[in-house]
Amino acid sequence: MTRPLEDVPEPVARMFVTYPALLIHEGQDTRISFPDCPGCETVAGANEDVLGVAQEALTGWLELKLGDGAVPPQASAIQQHSATGQILMVPVPDDLTRRLEDRWNT
Repeated sequence: MTRPLEDVPEPVARMFVTYPALLIHEGQDTRISFPDCPGCETVAGANEDVLGVAQEALTGWLELKLGDGAVPPQASAIQQHSATGQILMVPVPDDLTRRLEDRWNT
């Protein structure tokens, strides 16, 4: 038996937010900076997970901005190349993405 249309829930579209990180290799370390997030920088050592270190720095920076009542910048378009280093797209955790969306939409 077919269900009436009014009983079918609407699909929920969720935003997937990623910020571009610029990676600069310095000896065995990797310097990570976020062009969209002024002052958000960190360094990953030779044996560290670059994505994990980058995500921790980005999440902390965004949390700090939200805590200060600021509206963090939205991520720029996906970049494929950089003249000075590699680009890594760093995902924002779902719970933080929802809080960012709320702040951006107010």
